[in-house]
Amino acid sequence: VSPTRLLAGEILVEQAGAARIAVHRAPDLPQRPEPAEAPEAEPFSLPEPPTLPESLPRITVERLFADRIELGEALIGEAAVFNLEGHATTGPTGRAAEARLDLVRIDQPTASLGLGATLDLDADRIGVDLQGSETGGLMAALTGREDAGDLSLTLAGDGPLDDWQAELQFAIERLVTANADLALAYAANPSVDLALRVVPVGGALPPEIEAVLGQRLELALAGGQRAPGHFALDRLTLNSGLVTASGTLEARLDEDRLTGRISVTAADLARASALAGQPLAGRMDLTLDALGSFSEPRFTLALDGDGITADTFGVGDLALDMTADLLGPLDQPFAGVRLEGSGQVMDLTQNGEPLRPESGVTLDLAAIVPMEGEARLERFSLAGQHVSVNGTAIVTMPEIAGTGRLEARVPSVEDLLAALGPAAPTDLA
Repeated sequence: VSPTRLLAGEILVEQAGAARIAVHRAPDLPQRPEPAEAPEAEPFSLPEPPTLPESLPRITVERLFADRIELGEALIGEAAVFNLEGHATTGPTGRAAEARLDLVRIDQPTASLGLGATLDLDADRIGVDLQGSETGGLMAALTGREDAGDLSLTLAGDGPLDDWQAELQFAIERLVTANADLALAYAANPSVDLALRVVPVGGALPPEIEAVLGQRLELALAGGQRAPGHFALDRLTLNSGLVTASGTLEARLDEDRLTGRISVTAADLARASALAGQPLAGRMDLTLDALGSFSEPRFTLALDGDGITADTFGVGDLALDMTADLLGPLDQPFAGVRLEGSGQVMDLTQNGEPLRPESGVTLDLAAIVPMEGEARLERFSLAGQHVSVNGTAIVTMPEIAGTGRLEARVPSVEDLLAALGPAAPTDLA
């Protein structure tokens, strides 16, 4: 530290660092303590936008260093030695800051990572520049993929807080490429606009993951606060090999109104077969609607499917409609839910043959399930052509202790035995 500059109101650090830092394995961390009891919830709001200071202390660090950073094989797949060099300053007036850090592998010249950052208080502007590369096979050691090639990474961001733009480029040769565009408006009404694309190289990922991702994964979302008490998800889209999704959502605390819809389609469930560990097929569509008010939210779920098979079982047609009324406002801890719904599962098969004794059933239910207190299954009905089951129950939560009643009705034992066919009990046949 320079005493002369200190007397002039400026801190000058000529150098600060270490000759050697060695980390051979991950530290043994203590167990995380039990979380404290949650405080009483505050009304929902986004965090206040950050404000930049009027000025910064006049500080200059001419050299920030670590001559040797030794990382063990247990950490990154192989032993490696890095050097860190950097500097930082807030300038002679404290109105602009600039910092730079460079990490370079020195036991072999195959890896580097550089980070630069700038801050201009007069223009309320922030800049970030990140550049990284690895060409010595470290990615293969880290990922466990022998064919993983060189790494390249670029992140460039610049702009004022109310219109900050960033672009990310990432690639591992013969494995995956990804890029993202981000726009942030962190002002009185914060907003975000993100577009992300991930493209795996064919055959590079495990088959179960590659089938789910498909040729590429694309995610886009945009939304934020339009005005105090008015929040919106203006756009959400997801495209992958397994599912496509889209949706919007709007919450108006000033009008106590909540509306929105999320739609998800899995057009080919066979893509999830490897992930599920059994053969799958068919199509599934899900639609989730948000209705009602912020203080009394209601959600409806519509689930439709056809041609669905899992291992030896099949469902020709599936239709389910559910309504969920939350027992508390959205800005309070989850208190429970009231459920009501109905549906049908038709053309049930096993090994390609109609399922015995019922190849189709209808469902009807109503229940109220608080997190604490008395939960009630007010109505439950599962009905087929030959057998119907009805039930009710009362359960104390969260102990899950209580009583229930279940009734089964068989209109015709003769017809039931005929429907069971070879599976019918011999003593009743």
